[in-house]
Amino acid sequence: MLSSKIVFGGAIAASVLILSGCSQKPVKCFGVSGHSPDHGIIMGAGECKKLAGGQAKPLTMAETKQYKPYPYDSYVKCYGVAAAGMNDCGTKSTACGGSVHTARAPGAWIAIPKGVCEQLKGARIGKVKS
Repeated sequence: MLSSKIVFGGAIAASVLILSGCSQKPVKCFGVSGHSPDHGIIMGAGECKKLAGGQAKPLTMAETKQYKPYPYDSYVKCYGVAAAGMNDCGTKSTACGGSVHTARAPGAWIAIPKGVCEQLKGARIGKVKS
């Protein structure tokens, strides 16, 4: 019984990492900001990859020293920003993650920190159910 709890717990942890795009090497992501395309937003490399138009560039040494990752409890469903084929879960018209064929589909979402979602062009925030 104990081993099944460990396996189940491990599966949950793995799904959180996958949903969050958790390649948490920090990068500056360009092409997605609500301010301007030239304004970079610091986030995990996996998160930038999931965003429509996201172009990751390495951080400077100073930016790397200042970077603090967002806690996992700050993640939200960020709608309308996913790249084609990069949505985290099904939508009203699709059955599963990675199935949306259009970038920035309004019903498609990715799980990213609320602080990042608030900075993205065209983003809407929804709550991640616990």
